[in-house]
Amino acid sequence: IEVLRGGQGGLYGRNAIGGSINMLTIQPQFRTEGWFRAGFGSFYRAEAQGAFNVALSDSVAVRLSADLMEQGEGAFFNPFKRTYYDEQRALGLRGQVRLKTGAIDANLMLETSSAKLPPLVFALNIAPGA
Repeated sequence: IEVLRGGQGGLYGRNAIGGSINMLTIQPQFRTEGWFRAGFGSFYRAEAQGAFNVALSDSVAVRLSADLMEQGEGAFFNPFKRTYYDEQRALGLRGQVRLKTGAIDANLMLETSSAKLPPLVFALNIAPGA
């Protein structure tokens, strides 16, 4: 992750007047490797992330990765609808293909994500003199 402070309009467009954050992803490597991580927490929360990398030839490599998060319950329950206001689900998928031949090193990346996050705003009002 690269944080660039100040005006970055010349590199990243006119809306980057206050700076920009550049997130560089891992490119496909020319070896077979992978990893997987899972975790569980309160409110029936489950998370899983993983990536798999494989070299199809000496010049073509592929990397697939996924990120999944699901929370079935939460802290704010609606007894009339029998649902939780703050339940959430998210899924992110990324696929990359790298071509490296001579002076050419190209990376094609396709990415999609879907998220159902709570539009929850929590406010506490205290009356004057309370």
